[in-house]
Amino acid sequence: MEKRTFGRRLQKYESLNNHYRQITHKAREKWRNGQCVKLEKHERQGKMDLLYRKVSQLTTRTRKSKSLCVRDGEGNVLTDSDNLRESWKEYTEE
Repeated sequence: MEKRTFGRRLQKYESLNNHYRQITHKAREKWRNGQCVKLEKHERQGKMDLLYRKVSQLTTRTRKSKSLCVRDGEGNVLTDSDNLRESWKEYTEE
């Protein structure tokens, strides 16, 4: 009985997942087409500076900065530079 309910839940999940994937795909395509229309409009009007800026914005990927924490052996986050040096010194000596 438990397997049946799991199978039904999985089937419902997959169905909903596919449905939302289709919706997001269509929305993404609509957005991209809108951006292309804007680019073509800038090109027709001779606004090359806006065209290049928009192309640059669309093609440049932004990097997400990662916050790396240094923790000591007890799990406490080290923020003081002296503590960080000691931690790295202990780490490299091991």
